[in-house]
Amino acid sequence: MDYYNYYKKFRNLTPKKIIIEYNLRFIFEHFLGFKIFQELIKLWDKKIQKKIYNSIKSTKEISIKIKEFDSNINPKILREKYIKKGIPFIVRSGAKKWNAFLKWDFTFFKKKYGNHPVILSNHPDLGDYKNLDAGIIKSNLKKIIEGINKNSMKYARFNPLLDTYKELQNDLNQDWLDKVRNTKIKKHHVLFIGNKGTKTNIHTAGTDNLFVQIRGKKKWLIWDQKVHYIINPKVNRAPAKVSNINPNKINNSNLAFNHLPKCEIILKEGDIIFIPAYLWHYVENLTPSIGIGIRWLSLYNSFRNNPLLANLELFNTSPSIFSTLNWRKGFDFNQILTKNLKINNRSE
Repeated sequence: MDYYNYYKKFRNLTPKKIIIEYNLRFIFEHFLGFKIFQELIKLWDKKIQKKIYNSIKSTKEISIKIKEFDSNINPKILREKYIKKGIPFIVRSGAKKWNAFLKWDFTFFKKKYGNHPVILSNHPDLGDYKNLDAGIIKSNLKKIIEGINKNSMKYARFNPLLDTYKELQNDLNQDWLDKVRNTKIKKHHVLFIGNKGTKTNIHTAGTDNLFVQIRGKKKWLIWDQKVHYIINPKVNRAPAKVSNINPNKINNSNLAFNHLPKCEIILKEGDIIFIPAYLWHYVENLTPSIGIGIRWLSLYNSFRNNPLLANLELFNTSPSIFSTLNWRKGFDFNQILTKNLKINNRSE
């Protein structure tokens, strides 16, 4: 079933007054989430979640699909009909003629950029394995890549390699990117390199994102931007909202989540996926993997896709909106996680 049309109907199942009540609870916790109010907030949330579950419990989990195109699709069509409207899509083999696809592999990055620093932010909220110590580990690309052959589960993600070594951006199809994006705002790039089984839990952020799979395969699970009241993320006053729900099994603590439509995508080498601002997604590497996220901030898209989260981002403290804007100019997002997660730092 078509992703866009199904969610238009699904969002109407829960009465607006219940969603408004959830939003008020979320705002209250954002500004007044002190310890003395925690029990009150938990009780309030429990009552709201019961109302949400009752509103959708008669629906069965179904599989839905997003639109897929081949590499010949006109980028202007993608821009006007999908990116401007905040609708996800896939371009199969869309990057197979890019220099990045033809040149980049694990050996390439190890030889040329092996000494580039990598901050590993290992934490259960981000989906890391329990056998990894929580903390911020300072490493480099060479160690990460060599660790893949040793079954290491250390995951280099959100790494600003392409914004540090701008010559790498020349290997992307800049003409196509300029045509497909709906804004002249400067884009930034984040590198992901990880072993089979590395993952990031359900999360969302306020930037539009074109993700290019260079090597290996990834499994993506995605959910609509405006079902935050079902996913029920942690209130963290941070630019990315995360959930500790495991989407790969029946969830007993959040019964409503089990009734959300399921949209699973296997991204293969050379594929491109568009993740609109505030789209909820879970990502898992099915093989050793290299990918690039190309992100940009469109205020219109962010506020349209999820007004609650977009407005609250203006009042973030972990870090402030000003620090986040610095990151969008090439700042390493893992430095934000270092402060936000309040966990130990050490060198590898």
